[in-house]
Amino acid sequence: FAFAIRLVKSQLQSGIPLPIDPKRPLTLRDVSEASGVSEMTVSRVLRNRGDVSGATRERVLEAARSLG
Repeated sequence: FAFAIRLVKSQLQSGIPLPIDPKRPLTLRDVSEASGVSEMTVSRVLRNRGDVSGATRERVLEAARSLG
């Protein structure tokens, strides 16, 4: 339980929004909003396709990890 509280606090402090409904599947839009890039960029990162900078790739992956 303490781990979950620390995780939520770290997400809130880093500015990453929490999903509205934890039972809802994570979407490209969720990751897009959390990382500040387009849904197409999120798709490129997750499929490991296209020309995406290393910094942007890491930001998207971190947002995806944080959101679930």
